[in-house]
Amino acid sequence: MVKHFTRSALAAMLGITAMAASAADPIYIGGTKYNYDINDFTPIYAAANSTHVIGYQADIPVYVDEWDEFYGHPELIFDVRGELNASLGTAPLKVGMSVECSDIDIGYDADLVFQRRNVVIPARFSVYKRQVTEGKCKNLHVEIRKVDTSLTDTNATINSISFSTIIGLNLN
Repeated sequence: MVKHFTRSALAAMLGITAMAASAADPIYIGGTKYNYDINDFTPIYAAANSTHVIGYQADIPVYVDEWDEFYGHPELIFDVRGELNASLGTAPLKVGMSVECSDIDIGYDADLVFQRRNVVIPARFSVYKRQVTEGKCKNLHVEIRKVDTSLTDTNATINSISFSTIIGLNLN
């Protein structure tokens, strides 16, 4: 079977394989893994004049979600993973990761940062979804934040975030 792509989609997909992912780069749909860390995220504060950070968010441009004459709007495959490490306060830290692409809900996952045998165990997140976005996926918005009773625990501090994403095309 011969697969047809629009000129811009084909050029972008060919360019993906030769480029290395870096935090400054937008996400090109096509299967390249992009890695980010806490420096690529913006802090979310408890209140406007507060210094209490309750989470972090990032907005990452997404390219090549467009119409193709042969496939129409392709199904996108979102594979988003994260890990968060923190200094704990009085209890385990409850955290959640939400992912949207241009206001289209991709998914949510939550976990705990806790201590076991004097070792802090990081929270791990995973969101996997297949969806046709009708060409509207232009900005991946990720929020990783404290949830529930952890919001008020000022002693619990997020120290590091490791985040990766792959957005692939299902051409079947």
